[in-house]
Amino acid sequence: MKILAIDSGNSKIKSAVYDGEELIYKSSVELSDFEPEIAKILKDYQIDKAGVCDVSQNYGTIRYNINKLTDYKLPVMMINYKLSLPFKTQYSPVHMLGNDRLAALTAATYLYPNTNVLIIDYGTAITIDFLSAEGLHLGGNISPGINMRYMALDMFTSALPLVEFNPNVTQTGTNTEEAVNNGVVKGIIYETEGYIKEFSDKYPGLVTVLTGGIAEYLHNSINYTTFANPNLVLYGIKKLVETNDIG
Repeated sequence: MKILAIDSGNSKIKSAVYDGEELIYKSSVELSDFEPEIAKILKDYQIDKAGVCDVSQNYGTIRYNINKLTDYKLPVMMINYKLSLPFKTQYSPVHMLGNDRLAALTAATYLYPNTNVLIIDYGTAITIDFLSAEGLHLGGNISPGINMRYMALDMFTSALPLVEFNPNVTQTGTNTEEAVNNGVVKGIIYETEGYIKEFSDKYPGLVTVLTGGIAEYLHNSINYTTFANPNLVLYGIKKLVETNDIG
């Protein structure tokens, strides 16, 4: 069975085609480019079902494009808290738990069964979620993402410029651009390391999974063992489509 997983975020729409457990196609486009991208996917692959995780309220546009560009009504499932989930959560109210976080937690449940898992997603906002070895989501935290931090320093000061991410971080900046970049990136590094230390001290055998924009960079930059999985949310969408009846 071929499943199309769509992750509509605040800046990009990511799509993936799975044939069973194998990822056979992946893309990331702007909303304006989604229609030709969907046309290409549906032309190249015989999709059986689709799942959509939307945190930007583009679901109507996505569903419209899928139905418009197919000769048949493709079963499309919206990721939400009402689905049959493979974990339990203490988050309250549960409908406020982001759909992308639901998908990431689902993926972690299948990829790391009976394991304490810390998920850190570096999106527009940085989210951290903890899933116990017993399959209980104990909640998580939210903080500004990397671009939000750069923008805040530019918007709420009169002298600081808008800086873009530079992976060449030094201990101290010798100009304003370096100082801002160092402060933002090192702040996220120390935040990540702090969470990993806090949870690993309390929960034995902790596995930390990084996903989202700068996950690969941080995986190679922090002083802890982590797994970088850029497809975590997409895989979770795929598993939810497989385990819920959508026709």
